[in-house]
Amino acid sequence: MTHRPAPLSRQHGLATLTTALIMLFLMSLMIFNTSSGMLLELKTGNNQYYQAKALEAARGGIDYTVSWLDVSSNYSSLSWSNDATGPSGNNQQATNLSSSVASQTIGGYTVAVTLWRDSADTSILEVRAIASGDASVTVRQKIHAKTIQFNIPSVPPLVIDGCLSGVTGTPDMHPANDGDFVIDSSQASSCIDTGHLNMTNDGKTGKVHQTAFSSSAWDYVFATSMSDMKALAAQSSADAIYYYDDTDATNKTAPENWHDDVGSESSPGILVFNFSDEKDCPKINGDVTIYGIVYYSAACSKNPGWGNFILHGSVVFEGEVTQMTANTQYYPWTGGSTPSYTIAMDFAKLPASWRDF
Repeated sequence: MTHRPAPLSRQHGLATLTTALIMLFLMSLMIFNTSSGMLLELKTGNNQYYQAKALEAARGGIDYTVSWLDVSSNYSSLSWSNDATGPSGNNQQATNLSSSVASQTIGGYTVAVTLWRDSADTSILEVRAIASGDASVTVRQKIHAKTIQFNIPSVPPLVIDGCLSGVTGTPDMHPANDGDFVIDSSQASSCIDTGHLNMTNDGKTGKVHQTAFSSSAWDYVFATSMSDMKALAAQSSADAIYYYDDTDATNKTAPENWHDDVGSESSPGILVFNFSDEKDCPKINGDVTIYGIVYYSAACSKNPGWGNFILHGSVVFEGEVTQMTANTQYYPWTGGSTPSYTIAMDFAKLPASWRDF
């Protein structure tokens, strides 16, 4: 039997079909690869989006923690325990953070916060916030805690870096206990002429503590620097901290006289007059009651110019006092001791200390 070859048109059709199938396969492969790339980009974009949200949540946790710490009673209530596993070599962790701080929910993310410090420098704190959800991010931020601290547990009503003289009028000391020191001086008692200052009230007599210190009066009383005190006074808070110096004199923002009450028994304040020229020093008078500490620089110490002034706390003079007049009443701190709690604070984020992972 004789076989005839297929017509040429049928051969061409088969070749066309084969070519079309090959092209279809190649196009499908290209579409698949393109779709895979688009899916990968979409997934990568989603990951970046979730990562960014987690980062913002962790940062929000840091900011809320710093705001919480800026409340005096919150910071002073913290308890610390030794823990060598802290970040950046910190070896103490706050064990009683408020639950509202330790576990936060921000933007759908759970933010766990821990607070650390180094026992060698407790003024530097580190906040660690871990945000968990569709992504996980850890952020750490170091902050400088500026607080008012004292070098001595009990500050008497008068601290004088120098001699005392020229006391006239009817000023009165009100010792809490018989024999309490009511005046601390850097000089010998022979240099302290109490004059008309009544040292006895209600059967209790106060004493002079001679050569009590050899440093400046500021350093004798405060463990806080003047620059930190000025920064604390500048912050916006409810704490009664006032600081005036030569800058205020130049800008005419210092009061000519002081007629306002300061602080309270439960929340004492601090009033600082740190001027280099006596003419810029305000006079405290006009039925003023102050709970806390009044500080006078050497230029302001000689003649404070008081009148009808009631003090519950301490007046600190950086130089000799050569004139003290009028009806000034001196009462010691409640219980006879300087408050152990923090009076005021400010928290400043340390530059270049922020880290995220």
